[in-house]
Amino acid sequence: MSDLGPPPRDDSRDPFDDSGLDSFIGRVADEFLELQEKGRTPSLEEFISRYPEHAEVLRDLLPMLGAFPEGAADDDADPFKGLKVPKRLGDYHLVRELGRGGMGIVYEAIQLSLRRRVALKTLSAPIETSEAHRQRFESEARAAAMLDHPNIVPVFANGEQDQQLYFAMQLIEGNSLAALASQERRSIDANDQANSLASSWWKSIDTTDRYRSIASLGKQIAEALHHAHERGVIHRDVKPSNIMVDTKGHPWITDFGLALVRDEATITKTGELVGTLRYMSPEQVVDSRLISHRTDIYSLGATLYELLASRSVIDGDNPKSVLHRILEHEPPPLRTLDPTLPVDLQTIVTKAIQKEAHERYETAADLAADLGRFLNHLPIQAKPLVPIDYVFKWARRNRRVVTTAASLLVTLLVVSVVSLIAVSTAYRREHDARTKLETANLENRRQLSRMYVERSKLGETDDVMSALPWLAAALKLDEGDPQRERMSRIRMGMALRACPKLEQLWKLPERPSRVLLAPNASTALVLYQSGGAELWNTRTARRAAQRQHSDSRFTAAAYTLDGNMIVTGDDRGVVHLRQSSAFSTHTHTFSHSDAITRILCHPKGRLVATASRDASCMLWDMSSKGQHLGPFQHDSEITDISFDPDGSHMLTVSNDKTARVWNINNGTPTTHPLLHSSAVISGLINASATQIVTSTSDCGVRIWNIDSESVVFTDSQLDSPIICFAWSSQGRFIAGVDTQSQMHVWDLHSGMTRSTYNNHSPYTSSHNNNTTLLLCHPSNTILSCSRQVSLRHLPSGNAAISPISRVLDSHAVCSNGILHIVTIDPTLTTRYWSTHVPFPNQQLFPSRKVTASCPIGRTNRQIIALDDNSVHDVDLVRCSTICSFPRSADLTDIRVSTDNSTVALVHGQRNVTVYNIARPTPHIARLQSNEPVVDLQLSNDTIALLGKSGSVEVWSYSGHAPKRSRTLSHPSSTSFLRFNHSGDTLLLGSPRDAVLVDLSTGLQQQVTDRPILQRIPNSVVQGDPGTLLGAKGFESVHFDTLPGLTIRTASAEWTKVLATQGNGSKMITASNDGAVRLYDGRSSVRVAARHPEGARITSATFSQDGSLVASIFSDGYLSINSVYTGERISPSIGDRSPCKCFAFSNDNTQLTLLLKDAHITTRDLSADSRNGSRLLALSASMTGKRVGQKGTLEPVTSGTLRTLRRGSVGADENDQRRQERPTGMFPQEDSNDPKSE
Repeated sequence: MSDLGPPPRDDSRDPFDDSGLDSFIGRVADEFLELQEKGRTPSLEEFISRYPEHAEVLRDLLPMLGAFPEGAADDDADPFKGLKVPKRLGDYHLVRELGRGGMGIVYEAIQLSLRRRVALKTLSAPIETSEAHRQRFESEARAAAMLDHPNIVPVFANGEQDQQLYFAMQLIEGNSLAALASQERRSIDANDQANSLASSWWKSIDTTDRYRSIASLGKQIAEALHHAHERGVIHRDVKPSNIMVDTKGHPWITDFGLALVRDEATITKTGELVGTLRYMSPEQVVDSRLISHRTDIYSLGATLYELLASRSVIDGDNPKSVLHRILEHEPPPLRTLDPTLPVDLQTIVTKAIQKEAHERYETAADLAADLGRFLNHLPIQAKPLVPIDYVFKWARRNRRVVTTAASLLVTLLVVSVVSLIAVSTAYRREHDARTKLETANLENRRQLSRMYVERSKLGETDDVMSALPWLAAALKLDEGDPQRERMSRIRMGMALRACPKLEQLWKLPERPSRVLLAPNASTALVLYQSGGAELWNTRTARRAAQRQHSDSRFTAAAYTLDGNMIVTGDDRGVVHLRQSSAFSTHTHTFSHSDAITRILCHPKGRLVATASRDASCMLWDMSSKGQHLGPFQHDSEITDISFDPDGSHMLTVSNDKTARVWNINNGTPTTHPLLHSSAVISGLINASATQIVTSTSDCGVRIWNIDSESVVFTDSQLDSPIICFAWSSQGRFIAGVDTQSQMHVWDLHSGMTRSTYNNHSPYTSSHNNNTTLLLCHPSNTILSCSRQVSLRHLPSGNAAISPISRVLDSHAVCSNGILHIVTIDPTLTTRYWSTHVPFPNQQLFPSRKVTASCPIGRTNRQIIALDDNSVHDVDLVRCSTICSFPRSADLTDIRVSTDNSTVALVHGQRNVTVYNIARPTPHIARLQSNEPVVDLQLSNDTIALLGKSGSVEVWSYSGHAPKRSRTLSHPSSTSFLRFNHSGDTLLLGSPRDAVLVDLSTGLQQQVTDRPILQRIPNSVVQGDPGTLLGAKGFESVHFDTLPGLTIRTASAEWTKVLATQGNGSKMITASNDGAVRLYDGRSSVRVAARHPEGARITSATFSQDGSLVASIFSDGYLSINSVYTGERISPSIGDRSPCKCFAFSNDNTQLTLLLKDAHITTRDLSADSRNGSRLLALSASMTGKRVGQKGTLEPVTSGTLRTLRRGSVGADENDQRRQERPTGMFPQEDSNDPKSE
């Protein structure tokens, strides 16, 4: 302690007096600092022991003074070296420099009197050198002192010492936003603990919360600026370096040195730029007199922009370019720099930095409020800018350029108008000529399309496939013509659905003698006339095995039932058993003494029967080599073999005029030789092995009873012998195909009646093993594969699909309800087809007979159908019965109310039963008329009965007990009744006039302005469906629909209205001349709905959209026609059972028919949406023909077909139907190697 010297004392003042305490502590602090400078820094406790009375105060103060590092007195480390600033100003001891600007320096200091750390700002130059600096410094202190806001650094005091101005502020332990934003590009002083803490807070912000943190800082700063603006202070230098952030993330606005204070004289000279250039608003650059509080809003927006985008809102290499960009250039939108930035935050910042002050936020409080809405996930008030806003802003900033451009544009517009007037006449002439040419071209295309449709003969024959080239060519012409194209696409879709689906096609290298399809349809075996054979994969149209050549010639072949094995026979009598997967090798060999003529596999799959020209038949066991049964011997060549389904009996027929049934369990004959009048060509044993059917060369057919060995039926009226038989599993039908490819069907349940169907094949069949017959149960359809492929319904014989004609050979199998067919045409093109076995029609209700029906409403969707016992409310579109109720045997009439809710049944002559079908359980009301009822009408809860004498009874049946409300009469005797649509007015009509009756008041009004009924010959008026019109008819019309349409029927004795559409604007009629006509209110169109054989039309209906009309003829023949052109769009395919009612679906893609036997059948009317070029290629692939340039059919070669396919590939890549484009193509004709293909 002796080295320290005596402690200082004050003789004039007691150092322990409270009033002199501050002065005493100051002297103690000076003494401590002097010791430090001399390098004699004592320990803290040693120094404090000299002043025990003030030990507590000095323990708090001296550590602050000792914060300098050792050696601080060195000139190189002296923070005050070169400055004229004392180390102590007044009550403040300067600790270190915190920062400096263009006008002042900020120090960390200790206010000795209050023992607190403060920020002390001083001028960087002496007062006497710059009066302007002195004024600004004093103005800053006053401006900051005027403000009291938690986000503005408060000023504690100001003063002057030795001509050095200073003022004290709150010390913010943190860093500026500028330093924080660039902290990754610079290192932070490790000794600067406050800055390190602030940086740590900044780094701790999660990336996902960064936007919200910046928005929160902006909101607080905006609120602080609004506080300053309300007190007349405009900061004028808002930027990141003037915003401090403490360790808790709390922002503080500092440096009001450039602030503009209201009611104070400005220090800024005219033209002088005040502020930091990159954060200046346009008005701050142009004229300082334009500065307002919105200047600070712009600077704050620029600060937020920089924080969000990590780049300045204005870029530039020098002050001149920066000034230019401030005035002329819009900064890039924030989301172009950071796509993850929220849209609302971009909108807020964009509004704050608008170059026009009036387009920014009106106050900083508004900016803070929008930022608050963003933080609270509420809709903001600012509206985002659209591209046109940027255009208008650019135009306002470049008025001279815009004016010049507008002048040029007006000049150009005038020149253009003059030029346009000059060329308009020529263009109009050219346009008129082009329009006439296009109209003529369109009409020519329509006429050519109509000609193609007519030449297709669609609906006249069952051969729909032959019509495909014509229909595809017509569709190609109709593309681009909306109405015709839609009808053509519906027609094409129906035609394609009426044909089997083409799966694959390929070209054979030579002429075949026989083709066989595997049971699973995966492969097809082709025997060639040259004697060879090869196996083709039907899925890929490539050879499945190497072609087989031998010295012998293949004469017969068959697949086993599982398709794994193929049995072949040759002209030397050798039988080979081969694997389907390895056709080139064989596993077993059996032998006859002569050529093999017939091979048939046993139903159980273990045995195979072979017939030879040596008049013998052998049964071989395929599971063991060489074991066999037989021979089953005849005196001449065996022509056919047949097994019963159980496989216990075998039938053989021979040219020796006999047929024999064998028991294959023991190899003995079951019958004696059954003798015929001539050579037996074919035969078949039934499912129960009790009967056989045989055909002889003299065109006779016999059915034999096996047990009695007697003939039970003979048919000798055929023109050609039968070469193949099929017997239905139920035993009802026997079908056979003769050598002329005609199919004959005998119905054993109908007295053995025979039906014959001509297949119109240009070729004849001479070998029974080239014909296939398949009877499909339970659909009762029969497939015939010979020189023509046809599938027909039984017993009607109507075609189920379009036949495949011009076939050299064919074969078919049925697998999982799908028929697989392979055909070979004269050009050696092999096609693989598939089609579903038709399903039996759905039975709508238990009865087997519909005796009568009537539609509910004009759409025919809902009908009332009657059978022998009940009345059924039927929804045809949904194919369901809504409700049923009993009927009496004396039912004479049935009517439906105008609102389709009530059905009335007339029993006998006077009794009427009313059913309310709108309720879940039909409500029943019964009433009795005073006289026989000849007509009745219903409307809502009212029924009008017309008696035989002409009187009218009006009943109300809304309650359980019907009540007669009034009786009406017509002066001229009432002939018919009609309710209006609302049901409150009744029309009483006679041949001369009519009376309207208001049912609520009973008032009658005579109708004299037009006749309601007419008896003018050859002229009729529009009527309801079912009304007879004309000289021999009785005409009627709805009096509240469109005016009556006069129909001229000069050549017809009568005309019947079949259907009306909508409000009666269209009507379909049939006349006794057989014609069907469509009337649209202006003219009539003759609909091409004429029966091929002249049958009468019985009913018709419109589609929901009125574009189609369906007609049914007396034999069940269906015709669907276009309302626009009258052309037929439906093929004549399907079971023609008598139809009672039919209706279109709501989307017009399906037609539902209620048959007389209470079954439901449908017709698919969906349009084919594929490209016309694809449909042309498809029709050419299916038929081998196309319509040539001369308008005639011409054959399609392999090269032409490949060209058509390639041309249609790019037309519609989204097609999903396999029928459109089989996966295989024609292989090269000169390539026989499957590897090369």
